[in-house]
Amino acid sequence: MTIVPRVSILIPTYNRPEHLRAGIAAALASTFEDIEVVVGDDGGSRGGAVCAAFDDPRLRHVANPRRLGLARNWNALLDGARGELLALCMDDDRLAPGFVRACVEAFDGGRGSPPLAVAFTNHSFVDEDGNEHVRRIPLRPGRHDDFAREFMLHNPVAVSAAMMSRAAWEAVRPLPDTAAADMVLFGRMAERRMAFHYVDAALMSYRTHPGQLSATAGFHDDAVVAWSELGFSDPIAERERLRALGDALVLRAAARLEEGRRGEARADLRAARTLARVSQRRLAPLHAATLAPTRAIGAAAAVRRRLRLRLRLR
Repeated sequence: MTIVPRVSILIPTYNRPEHLRAGIAAALASTFEDIEVVVGDDGGSRGGAVCAAFDDPRLRHVANPRRLGLARNWNALLDGARGELLALCMDDDRLAPGFVRACVEAFDGGRGSPPLAVAFTNHSFVDEDGNEHVRRIPLRPGRHDDFAREFMLHNPVAVSAAMMSRAAWEAVRPLPDTAAADMVLFGRMAERRMAFHYVDAALMSYRTHPGQLSATAGFHDDAVVAWSELGFSDPIAERERLRALGDALVLRAAARLEEGRRGEARADLRAARTLARVSQRRLAPLHAATLAPTRAIGAAAAVRRRLRLRLRLR
């Protein structure tokens, strides 16, 4: 007879065995033991040796026969999980031992109508030198039955610090082919007025390093796709979505300018201007740079630095 675990912790990975080893160890150290840990290896089989070294029956290694890409790997992991509750944890993030128990307790204590869809915790940031600081989130702990506004105002849900019910996943699947699929995942749930529960404790640590996905230039394309996929009936949430889409378009325009793709950069700036959520003063240096190639790289890099800093401080 197959024993079905209460919780599936799902770790997508791609050719990063050094990160994967520490991520698996953190997941298996959970104080809540009714779990399975499933590694979705999109690099073929490099993670197989890492998993075998643990010799733990709760750990499964799934090597994709061909590369799926981030979103399809997430879809495959979530669809193949056996647990009632599902947690996606990136291979370079670390769950605290009490993370699973805190989220399960939120589900067990949150029975009501509608049923709880997502339990999530606060998290910390750890840089390459080991310096750590806890994120400050201006959000009331506990249950939120109408979460779209808070979701867009505070961006409080980190995918590696969240647990969802299988029913919630099945209601919004599949995820679109974008590396920013977590925004779409939780945004869809919030728009459907699924219930979220916030645990005000930093029970996941988010690693910041040059190799992380959100630091790559291509991530700007993914952010544009993600914000374009969503729409909110709450007017404040929708206003903030348009603002986020405008920022993503400006960042992508700056990245395209640095690559010499001036025509595409102009198209992104026109789209951002049409949204009327991006100040003309912020667009002016980039627009001028699209017309003056010798200025383009410096101006684009400066705008990207300023905007990325502002978004981190939000």
